[in-house]
Amino acid sequence: MDLTTIIIGIVLLLAFVIPITIAVRRQKNNKQKLENELAAIGQANQMNISEKEAWKNKVIGLDRQTNKVLFLVRKKPVNEVVVVDLKEYAKCEASRGSRSVESGGKSQYQVVTAVSLRFIPRERTKPDQQLLLYNDDIDFPLDAELRIAEEWADSLNTIMRKMPKTEPAAAAVS
Repeated sequence: MDLTTIIIGIVLLLAFVIPITIAVRRQKNNKQKLENELAAIGQANQMNISEKEAWKNKVIGLDRQTNKVLFLVRKKPVNEVVVVDLKEYAKCEASRGSRSVESGGKSQYQVVTAVSLRFIPRERTKPDQQLLLYNDDIDFPLDAELRIAEEWADSLNTIMRKMPKTEPAAAAVS
């Protein structure tokens, strides 16, 4: 092999390695910024986030001391922040929306259009609380959101089952 071939090989190798390295580093830095932002928002809400998971522009965190979940979606110009107090909910489930798509005339398959964590309140008069983890109009492609929703729903249901059941406040009698 001559020197020219070796130099061309090294240049081509660097042309592939450098962009990948930069992309991985940028993704790691963005994830760290997102987690730091979650911690700051948690402190502002008197929460100490002990468990968290970040993906794309979203992060979910849990404070086991106060039994609260904090969900953050980074958006411009203003981030979306939702705090869910688990004491107010009886159950959490991974929910997914889908639609049928026709392929090749007769065959149909289901396409996931949304993935969310759905909190069902203890009081039936209150509405459900949804944390939208994936929406096909905004978030493309579907990545780990189904796994994340199922794992968090299982974990949160375990916590909610251990919490004492409280009766709705009785109306004051005069």
